[in-house]
Amino acid sequence: MSFFKRILTMAFLGAFGAAAGALAGEFLFSNNEVNPQTQPKSICLLFDVSGSMDDTTPQGITQLQALKQAAGGFVKRQDFETDEMGLVSFASGAKVLTPPVRNVDKLSNSIRRLEAGGMTNLAQGLQLAQNSLKNTNGERWILLFSDGKPKTQRQGVDPEMLALEAAEKVRNAGIQIVAITTSLADRTTLERVAGNPDNVFLSEFTALDEAFKSSEELIQTHQMLTTEADNTSFVDSVKKTGIWASLIAIGTGLLLVGAQNRYLHRRFLGLKDILVVAFGGILTGAAAGAGAQTLFNYISALEADGAAGRVASWVLLGLGAGIGLSFFVPNLGGVRAALGGIVGGAAAGAFFVYAIPQLGEYIPQLDGDRPGRIAAAAILGLCTGMMIVVVEAVSRKAWLVVHWGKGEESEVSLGAQPLVIGNSASAHIPLTWNPDAPAVLARVSYVAGEIKIEDPNSNRTKVLTNGMKLSFGKVVIEARESAVDGKAQPPQKSTAPPPKPQLKKREPAKSR
Repeated sequence: MSFFKRILTMAFLGAFGAAAGALAGEFLFSNNEVNPQTQPKSICLLFDVSGSMDDTTPQGITQLQALKQAAGGFVKRQDFETDEMGLVSFASGAKVLTPPVRNVDKLSNSIRRLEAGGMTNLAQGLQLAQNSLKNTNGERWILLFSDGKPKTQRQGVDPEMLALEAAEKVRNAGIQIVAITTSLADRTTLERVAGNPDNVFLSEFTALDEAFKSSEELIQTHQMLTTEADNTSFVDSVKKTGIWASLIAIGTGLLLVGAQNRYLHRRFLGLKDILVVAFGGILTGAAAGAGAQTLFNYISALEADGAAGRVASWVLLGLGAGIGLSFFVPNLGGVRAALGGIVGGAAAGAFFVYAIPQLGEYIPQLDGDRPGRIAAAAILGLCTGMMIVVVEAVSRKAWLVVHWGKGEESEVSLGAQPLVIGNSASAHIPLTWNPDAPAVLARVSYVAGEIKIEDPNSNRTKVLTNGMKLSFGKVVIEARESAVDGKAQPPQKSTAPPPKPQLKKREPAKSR
């Protein structure tokens, strides 16, 4: 098989396997279809401005000033073309400073005018926040910040119970609550207010900006594999992406490993190959997918449109796919495989983020996340399969050319991992699949700049020079070595039949 034919074969099979894996994983996104009218979000910022907010932080500013800085950054990162946001403050009482609007300047000005003083009437704040969201559309959220326990001036009432009752009414109205708090507050109470411990973020005033970014991730529910809004939590998104990536890795791995086997005249896929690829695909795919989703969430919290985060996460996905395949291609090497995967991931990410939306304007069938995911997965498999062949050929130092007869040849890289020549389906270079014949006839490796062939039956080794050929029945192997510092000489042409292996007897180890 020629070099270019092998590239095309591996590229096609990689693309087909990855696309098949992506298609199989589409069931994970069956609940993601969201009516565009429900995509916008209405968020009410509910801030505690009780007297304690005038206390000074280690940074030399008041707690209220730290809140203003973090909240200001949060507001500037939002997309006011689709979402709207309002501001309610509470202390001894509560008041609406800004009803839900799509005006970042108006909201930012309201935040800057916040003043501290009074108690912590959380119940009234929740009631007013709920009322402010009453006539809004889409998802409704309350982003609560509080640095203390609920307190009111009313006698004979339990302020905490009032807050919990108000929070229950908020949640029953379909409004979700996410809370940011400090060590001074009662986190248990706020977890009950939010209705979910995962919706509460504990932070000191020196790190409020990070807490607001974490709450933003929860509200926006970013996913690297979807550009449409959905209600999937961050944890579920990580699981979903990990499973999807595992299916991609398994689909790609099965076809590329099968192609590699046939290239070397092995069985396309045996039961052992299937089990190993499936197990490896689950491990590498899950790790790469979960890591990619986490990376996307982190970067997209810093970048409003998430494009850089999405491309970076696809690169990480490709990296995992490449490393996974390095376990099945002899002497490919993790670094070289990773390079091929990175290129494939970058191409897939760019295609998903930039090409698919443009093509969707002209080809309706490509409009949407589903064709984008499948097409991007195919690009990932195509580039990974192609780059593995290219990187392997460019970076190798030594290899074997296997002459099968009738003009058919295969090339396989040499390295520290010995290549087995033998009479079994599991041999790297199989001569026959006869169970009665010797399973291993020779092992060939490239160590310390030398190509060595070992006969395990006679314990003899021999160094092969560039161009040397050895016959194993009808199969002839030819040692090849790239020129490094002028060391390797061009192979010498010869009309003589290939010499039989002359192996040097291995010296017995000296006893101590």
